[in-house]
Formats: sequence, structure tokens, C-alpha cells
Amino acid sequence: MHVVHLACTADVLTSLLGELSDTCWPWPGNSRDARLECAWYSYKDYCQWWNIADRCERKVFTNEALRLDYATLSQKYMRAAASRHVVFWLQYLMDTLLADMVEPEDYLLWMRGVCTGLAEMESVQLLNGRYLGDDACAKLQQAYYLYRACFDRLASRSLSLGSTRWTARPKQHQLEHLVLDFACVLRTNPRHDANYMGEDAVRRAKILAVSSHPLYVSRHVLLKYALQVSLRYR
Repeated sequence: MHVVHLACTADVLTSLLGELSDTCWPWPGNSRDARLECAWYSYKDYCQWWNIADRCERKVFTNEALRLDYATLSQKYMRAAASRHVVFWLQYLMDTLLADMVEPEDYLLWMRGVCTGLAEMESVQLLNGRYLGDDACAKLQQAYYLYRACFDRLASRSLSLGSTRWTARPKQHQLEHLVLDFACVLRTNPRHDANYMGEDAVRRAKILAVSSHPLYVSRHVLLKYALQVSLRYR
């Protein structure tokens, strides 16, 4: 699930904030940063209302951060645990903005579809145990199709406008395998394969590998990985 939380969600967040802060709708302000500040307060109020402790940093809602690639944004300003809650705020935001619109523009509907798809995928995993039933697999698959179809429409629109938003990446192909092959075939809940007790586990394993003797590097790294994965079952 780190694929979703650290790559796909970061792309959606920056692209959507960029789209909505281009004009004075829905947030007023004379500059992009002023409008993004309104978005920050909306996100902050949402987190306070639901008592969410894992939050993105304030810097995510700045013009400077929107220019960063998803890897830099994820590694510095948004942890994986925080991005899990961001998708629900994005869904709430788009539902609220479009609630009073009689005929919203297509790109707004597509953005809501992307956010709804991500939020539904997250909900299916949170509401189910280690293994998924037929209904859960069907919902997860439908949510992915909604997310991907709407994202592809937004990506095509961005290309026609000469914009770099809504970029299609190989990470999305990994997400496709995660949903269609891993979850819907093996019936395993992806949430139970994401260990958030140590988000820097990969970095620490690499440091251990570099410092280990070549004869024992495999043993040390495998032991480190086994301990990291099994900590949640102790």
C-alpha cells in the first residue's frame, strides 16, 4: 500500500490542489498561496473534527510544494500514514464543492471520481480483515476502475492543455496489479502488508546491507525484514 500512499495519493493531491487554486473558485485570494492557505484551513478543520493525528505538513499547501515531484513531497512533507487520511478529506472536499452544482463541468466530476475511487479502496481495506470476501473484492475492483478511468480522462485533458498535472506513472500499473492480482485473486487485504510502525524500514535495511560483511549481508537483511514484518503480530 505504500505504492498508493506515497506515490498515487501524492500525485492526486498536488494535481487537484493545483487545479482548484488556478482561479478564485472555490477559494478566494489574490495569489495561489493565499488560496492554498484556505485549502489548508479546510484540511486542518477536517482533521480536528475527526481527531486525526497523522496529518500532512503545512508546507504541502504551498505553491512551492506543488512544483515538487511526488517522491520529494512524500519523503519530506507527507508520511504514508498521513496520506491515508488525505484521500477522505479530498473526497469530502469534492463532494462539498459539487453538492450545489446543477451541471458541474466534466473535469470536476472526474476529480471527484478519482478521490472517491481512492477513498473507497481505502475504506474496503479498513473495514475488512486479513482476507477479503467476494463483496469486498468486487467493491475494491470497482473503486479502482473508477479511480483509473477518471484519472486517465484528467491525464488526457492535461496533455491537451499542455499541463504536467495528472501524470500517468508506472506506480499506477503496480496499483493495478495490487488490486486485480494480489487482492482480487489471492483475496489478501493489502492493508495488512503495509507496516506503518516503521516507515523507514527499507532505508534502515539498506544501511544494514551496506555495513554488513558480504558473507552475511543476505542473512542480516532477511532477518531485519522478518523482524520488521512480524512486529505487529507479537
